[in-house]
Amino acid sequence: MGSAVTAGGPTSGAEAATVADRFIQAIVWGEHVVVWDLLSEAGREHVLEAGARRGLDPLQAQRIRQGTSPQDESDAFLTGLVHGLRVDFAAVPLGDVRAEDPAAPADAESVEVALHSPAAFGEAAWAAMSVEALASAWARTEGAPDGSIVVADSEISGRLRGGTPWRHGGDDALLMAMVIRPAIDPLQEALLWLVASLGAADALDSVTGASHRMQWPDTIVPEGEGGGDTTRCVVNVTTQLGPGRVEHSVLAVRTHLGGLEVANGPHDTKVLLLDALAQHLQAATRLIERDPLALLEAFNDRCVVMNRRALVSLLPRGEARGRATAVDKDGFLVLESSTGMLERIAPASLRSIELFD
Repeated sequence: MGSAVTAGGPTSGAEAATVADRFIQAIVWGEHVVVWDLLSEAGREHVLEAGARRGLDPLQAQRIRQGTSPQDESDAFLTGLVHGLRVDFAAVPLGDVRAEDPAAPADAESVEVALHSPAAFGEAAWAAMSVEALASAWARTEGAPDGSIVVADSEISGRLRGGTPWRHGGDDALLMAMVIRPAIDPLQEALLWLVASLGAADALDSVTGASHRMQWPDTIVPEGEGGGDTTRCVVNVTTQLGPGRVEHSVLAVRTHLGGLEVANGPHDTKVLLLDALAQHLQAATRLIERDPLALLEAFNDRCVVMNRRALVSLLPRGEARGRATAVDKDGFLVLESSTGMLERIAPASLRSIELFD
């Protein structure tokens, strides 16, 4: 990764590097006025041009340029600027960011400093707050297209459905998220959990040569197992709705690689699995667009919850008991009580699920 900071005033590489470091610290601490003060005229123009492309009013831009904006208007704009910069650096361990030396002259009164940070698997890899947060910000602020993928080597605050922490990282896990823009009815939003689970299970099948099944709504386990210590992979889904449509959804897949055996000889497991996830998540997305009933059938056939007694703990409180009969056309789990009463459980309402034979 590389980005540029054009700072006014200093003319030496050492001074510019000091300003670049102060610039990073101002972003970290939300010092929006300092961020603006450290930008040269060229840097400020770059920010205003980017704002114009995102709909910034030309008169407001002119007031900001001339320093005549009311305080509340200036604060709102600069706070948004700092937020955008934080999104840019969301996947970057700021302690590893370094200024390029020597700095390059930008104009007669300023120099340009390139900030570099690692962006690869292994020792020089990114640590994201979470892959969902990074992918969602990309989709929301930059219009990331359908199929765009974010990968992180580790996460500072990785969370699963319901806020459960994810502890694996480094060589032990593959952490990825895909932005999708499915052409579906917003009422089908919960079915996207099936898309993520089915896509992840199919990817693991193709890479390992072994069969995997799904535990509604978010867990992938090897064939013949039922969760717990056997969990191979967990998915998470976040969705942004618009008027009458799904603006975008982020399908996050976190896979524990310990003990994962790749079929057909030695390979780079992460690269192989990432390629398979990209292919099968896209295939499942196209399936829900084309034939949601086929998606439901494929999921129900491989769901370990089906026809088993379940104790479901609900959010924010409460529980439900019964025999799991199906995941319905809306993506809800259907429980049948001993009296024949049917209860539908939405993925968003689920705290935990315990299965019994």
